[in-house]
Amino acid sequence: MSYQNLTIVGNVGRDAELKYTPQGIAVLKFSVAVNKTTGKGEDKRQTTTWFNVTLWRERAESLSPYVNAGMQVLVTGEVAVSPYIDKNG
Repeated sequence: MSYQNLTIVGNVGRDAELKYTPQGIAVLKFSVAVNKTTGKGEDKRQTTTWFNVTLWRERAESLSPYVNAGMQVLVTGEVAVSPYIDKNG
């Protein structure tokens, strides 16, 4: 048996967008920024990791009015990873 789970706490980057598939299934998409601070004093640095979040079906419909840019959220769920390659490779 295998199992994966990710928990993130961060701020919503843009208002959630609710759409429906051709089969009528609700899909809610939004991004979450997670900030991490390392170092001390002048060596203190902050890095931001962005996560794209997708909710499906009833959960998507019930949460869509509440997920707005800037609000802090806690998200748990499965991970689907894909690399991002910018125009410079």
